[in-house]
Amino acid sequence: MPAPKREFTHGTFDEAVAGEYLADEGFKTALITCFRLLGTAFVASPKTEDFTHAIGALRSINLPRDWPFGDEEELSVAAELFAKGAAEEDRAELVRVYTRLFRGPHALPAPPWASVYMDRDQVMYGWTWNELLAWMRANGVTATYEENDPEDHIGRLMLMAANVTEERPELLCELLADHILCFSDHFLGQFNERAESPTYTAVGILTRTTLADVQGCLAITPAQRRFFR
Repeated sequence: MPAPKREFTHGTFDEAVAGEYLADEGFKTALITCFRLLGTAFVASPKTEDFTHAIGALRSINLPRDWPFGDEEELSVAAELFAKGAAEEDRAELVRVYTRLFRGPHALPAPPWASVYMDRDQVMYGWTWNELLAWMRANGVTATYEENDPEDHIGRLMLMAANVTEERPELLCELLADHILCFSDHFLGQFNERAESPTYTAVGILTRTTLADVQGCLAITPAQRRFFR
């Protein structure tokens, strides 16, 4: 017998609260900047100038004082880890870490693709990836990072969120609730435990606390998903 059709559930958000925040140009600018830095840190190879710029910016910011989102204690932890990560400034070492975390050839400690966690078969290009593509097509949203990774890669999703915030802010809460926040906390918990890299653990902690704060600001209740990993 064929497997029963999965029902794609949706999250919710307070339109009035979210609308007020997203009408604030300062809030939107901060959100765009944070999403782009974090997305680039996850998706770009350390061989690239994009990565060098993003990590350099994250290391240079006084996170507890100047990062606009997140819990102060977690921001302090991330700042300490970024400082420790200066020892990984050797680009070859960071490339080795990036390869272990995101490319293989061995099993990845915490795969960065959403469907790996939410598809029963724990596969890339799973059913939630298909739902993301359907949402993108329905709303005219395009992916902007040209790599061979599925669009539900955490880094690509953060970059997508930055572009949606800039160009189609009325879609942001739906993207966050149905396609990012529904798995990001689960994924980032595993990633932060297994990264074994000060730099990437700092990125993971900073992303997790940023998303939690944004979720609260926009009054989002993420879609409920079952995890298989």
